[in-house]
Amino acid sequence: MSNNIDIIKILQILLRRLWIIVIFILIFAAMLFAYSKYFIEPTYTATTTMYVYVEDPQTGAITYYDPTAAQKLVDSALIILKSDTVLAKVAKQSELNYTPTQIKKMISVSRLQETEFFTVSVTTNNPQHAKIIADAIGSIAPDEILRFYKTGTVEVLDQSVLPVSPSGPNTSQNTLVGGLIGFAIAILLIFIIEMFSTTIKTEQDLIDTFNLPVLGSIPEFDASSNKTAKKRRGSNRYGYYYSK
Repeated sequence: MSNNIDIIKILQILLRRLWIIVIFILIFAAMLFAYSKYFIEPTYTATTTMYVYVEDPQTGAITYYDPTAAQKLVDSALIILKSDTVLAKVAKQSELNYTPTQIKKMISVSRLQETEFFTVSVTTNNPQHAKIIADAIGSIAPDEILRFYKTGTVEVLDQSVLPVSPSGPNTSQNTLVGGLIGFAIAILLIFIIEMFSTTIKTEQDLIDTFNLPVLGSIPEFDASSNKTAKKRRGSNRYGYYYSK
């Protein structure tokens, strides 16, 4: 029962300070939206898809029924593609004056689930550069992978295409994150305010604070007219007296 009362009290506090929550959500969401929209340079991603298959070591025939061997080849390919040796050749062929270290930061390689297919994605601030580098990787990667890993074949399934729309930043996601940050800060601020507040708002507050029984309450009167004071902020003001 006490837990239910505590939850209800917390909800009442939050509802009473709802305006703080709304303001903080709007402020932080707007800040993250503006930052993503106007201060972060958009990025573009070009992707090349490749696949591998393994030859039968006895007959030399191509087989698609050895997923273990193919997946091992994919695992090796993912490492080889980000090696300095391969990226140096990519940098030379692309002729964009990027260093291997810079290109390494631009690319991401990943396997498509547990298949023999994998993708190489290049993300830069220039869509043409992203495509050129992705095409260079697609041209160089198969031979370089098989130079280290003698078994199997690597081929390009899908060539990269010129990206026409930015892949980042994700403005909607950043705005949502901003709103969540604002919500969290607002909740924290409300509880800090409540912790340091000494105002008695209800009869229950008086009981909780002093652990004394309340004998009664006296409405506030307007001395000049001998009438009960008008409601302030939607509720009457009362004075409480209690017994020691």
